[in-house]
Amino acid sequence: LTSSAVVDLVSAWSRLSQNSITLIDKNPNQVIQNFKPFSATKLVETTQVNIHRINYLWTVYFDHMRILCNHRNISVRTFGVQSLTNVIITAFNRPMENTTKKSRQQEAETRGPDKDKESQRDEPTPSSSSNMQTSFMDALEDLSRSLFSDVRQSILTSLFLILQSSGQTLTDAWPQVLSILMTIATNNDNQHIPQSFKSVQLICTDFTSNLPLECLPSLITTTGCYGLQCADINISLTAIGLLWNIADFVAKENLDKIPSSSIKASLCNNKPFSEQTLQDTLFLSSFMEMKQLGADHRPEVRNCALMTLFKTLS
Repeated sequence: LTSSAVVDLVSAWSRLSQNSITLIDKNPNQVIQNFKPFSATKLVETTQVNIHRINYLWTVYFDHMRILCNHRNISVRTFGVQSLTNVIITAFNRPMENTTKKSRQQEAETRGPDKDKESQRDEPTPSSSSNMQTSFMDALEDLSRSLFSDVRQSILTSLFLILQSSGQTLTDAWPQVLSILMTIATNNDNQHIPQSFKSVQLICTDFTSNLPLECLPSLITTTGCYGLQCADINISLTAIGLLWNIADFVAKENLDKIPSSSIKASLCNNKPFSEQTLQDTLFLSSFMEMKQLGADHRPEVRNCALMTLFKTLS
């Protein structure tokens, strides 16, 4: 099948699955323990089989999965979240470069030159690999703000799995990743802070050097937010140690050879910051987070923050 035909097939499965949802909505008292309708299952299977065409299929697929993930029935939500995240993880684990070119070549060989020229006018426009990463993380960020606690927990678990398996391949999607993690901490979502902090730890220990420099300020701020949260004091103490790790990374990297105006601006618009080198600016940002933690109402956190601050300065 051509990419256009596969898009039509996925759209048809989506419409059939929507009919199943409509029937469920008409019977609100119906007990559903294991939501796996034929149409929704085939929708997922078709997308998985055509994962090399995910850049064509993603919009149709996610639009329907968002409906499932926000459904009032927990069984429907569970199916939707699992189906969505499984496709995202599969796509991340598959090299996406040149997949569009490869699929076009295969289709051209099947159709022949004349039909190929005619069908190219009807082909959907693909997205690049980096754009797809951003689209995937935009989807996770959208669902991480769900009103349903089980959806937020599943999204955070999936994010951690993605970072474990494919964190080294992330490029343009880091801002969305950090935004998801920061939102959990700043909203005092105590139930989900432990799971989200696993991703923060993984980024700070394994992927700091993979982050674009413009994301370092967000990483520092996000880590500081987990130090301030009150759900688990051990998380706060660990976050302070992660701030020290980031400061150590900044000290070892020769950052001032890299253009820094936009990064400095993202850290602070105050004049004292703008007069510093990039390295000093990132240091000061880390120190300010430690300073704030040094005034925490919990004595253990205060002592740890001050000790880490003095150790970093020395």
